[in-house]
Amino acid sequence: MHSSKDAERLLSLFGDHILRARLADERHAPFMVRWVRRYLAMSPPSLTASPDELLEAFLNQLRREDLKDWQLDQARQSVIAWRAWGEGRGGTPTETAPPKLALAQDSSVSPAYALAALEHTLRLRHYSPRTIGTYLNY
Repeated sequence: MHSSKDAERLLSLFGDHILRARLADERHAPFMVRWVRRYLAMSPPSLTASPDELLEAFLNQLRREDLKDWQLDQARQSVIAWRAWGEGRGGTPTETAPPKLALAQDSSVSPAYALAALEHTLRLRHYSPRTIGTYLNY
């Protein structure tokens, strides 16, 4: 698992993602991060629990706290967004930096490497596949 320092860094990145992707406004994004923080701190019901079982156990735990329905919905949406963000970033939420373009000694850049870096950047910014294809084939 991640150390608490790594977890907080990932939660910070997730908070940035929430705002960039407009999943929530600036007032509500911190609450989404708090729900995910609580979800991650929860003890799993079993070592073999599926992600859906973990989410349901988390929501059941919140129901015992007599939270309002809208709070449960916000918690559910927060965890689902966290999991989707993790899947979109290679299975677990980790920071993925675009590849750096290294210049050769003659100050040239490999065209294939430049296109790969462009494609990576466009995917991180959630451009549509057709737009990416247009940019790469221009």
